[in-house]
Amino acid sequence: MKPDIRVKTTHLRLFRAFTELFSEQCFEEITVGKLCDRAGVHRTSFYNHYTDLYQFLYSYLSCHQSQFELFARQRAGDGSAADYLLALADEMISFLDAHRPLVESALDSQVMPRIFEMLTELIRESALSRLLEDAEPTQSMELAATFYAGGLIRLTRTWLTQPEGQTKAELLRELEIILRHSTGTAENSAL
Repeated sequence: MKPDIRVKTTHLRLFRAFTELFSEQCFEEITVGKLCDRAGVHRTSFYNHYTDLYQFLYSYLSCHQSQFELFARQRAGDGSAADYLLALADEMISFLDAHRPLVESALDSQVMPRIFEMLTELIRESALSRLLEDAEPTQSMELAATFYAGGLIRLTRTWLTQPEGQTKAELLRELEIILRHSTGTAENSAL
């Protein structure tokens, strides 16, 4: 059964309002009331879908991760798992780069470790899913997916917090070298 268009609209309005609010203030200052007021949604509608702001935050991150995965699959096509993982990294980094105020607010927030934990798990699941398309499950695939997710989160955080550091293109090129070396796919790919 397809979700009701009103439900989709409510989620979309809440996600947009959250992006705006989180770009302006840290997570700890955002309340359900502020979020609902900004979104033009009743609090009861919020609580019909989420138990609290942390569950909402996970849904918000999961929705964005799903979009990154969709675009990465389109870009990578029938390419290797490395092609997909590089495209996924590019999608995520592009989003973060385009939403710098949101990132700065998140980095200053006490909830940042929890956000990193949520993102790491979402990326790990995506990476593992793609790796499993090419072969039977192994313990090393689990480790590789975990390593990729944690490494991507750490590299991205380092990149975001170094104002005079690498360009996005340089970061992605280095990630490509590391990923291709670790997966044994030596062919070059244009991101």
